[in-house]
Amino acid sequence: MTAKGDNSDITSLSGLTTPLSVEQGGTGANTAADVRARLEAARNGRNVDITELAGLVQPLSVAQGGTGSKNGLSACRALGALALGVASESYSTILQNGAMPAIQYISDTSNRERGPLTLMNASNRSASCVITFHRVGDFACYFGLDTDNQLKIGGWSMGKVAHRIYHEGNTTRSADGTLKAI
Repeated sequence: MTAKGDNSDITSLSGLTTPLSVEQGGTGANTAADVRARLEAARNGRNVDITELAGLVQPLSVAQGGTGSKNGLSACRALGALALGVASESYSTILQNGAMPAIQYISDTSNRERGPLTLMNASNRSASCVITFHRVGDFACYFGLDTDNQLKIGGWSMGKVAHRIYHEGNTTRSADGTLKAI
């Protein structure tokens, strides 16, 4: 029999019908799942009940569902992904798609926006849709569809110009072989 009051001589408890409360050193729970819930703990083994990880000091590896990296650029490199953003870097980036038909048939198929790289103007009819070519410290220009839907090159190092790109679709060849704009 134990003494009344503080009991430092108890070595085991058995036959309890009511769980010990938190104040009594327990959790107040009857099942392992309830204990984990009250302690906000994940279960051992396969953890499908984890909804958030905070306070990690070591990044999760790819095998653990992470990238092993501490920043976005390193994460993209670890995964072989293209990093887009202010400090993007890309070495030997290859965008490939073996499903595209010949160019003249693309608009007649469901492949219209499935190319390996699509540039859009976000449905803003006042915006051009261009790509920038920049040789840092030497030269830069824009190339793409201008607001009049004409393929052009210009701007930046070329100044405030937009030179139309001439091709078979917007020129004719005269009898003497010279090209004339349509």
